Amino acid sequence: MPEPRIGFLTGGSGTDAGVRQNGGMDLPVAVSVLLIVAGVWSFVVWPPFLRRVLKDPRARDEAGRATTFLTVHVVLVAVSLTLGLATGVVGIAALV
Repeated sequence: MPEPRIGFLTGGSGTDAGVRQNGGMDLPVAVSVLLIVAGVWSFVVWPPFLRRVLKDPRARDEAGRATTFLTVHVVLVAVSLTLGLATGVVGIAALV
């Protein structure tokens, strides 16, 4: 007997709603492409932003130590890149 699937994650409710029998994802191609574009967008936008933050005078104190400004922005970029990677992977997995 197949495992129940969560409806909002699989596109429906019930045991096999929105899930392929081979275990793959069942998303429209347009949604898959949108997820891939969003993932790529993260890798285009965030690295230059981080480079600008690293050059900002608020990033380091007089002793050269990282400030809260730098720490917050590095965490922001790291989380955004992680989510971008996950988004792109989901988009690619849905096409396969």
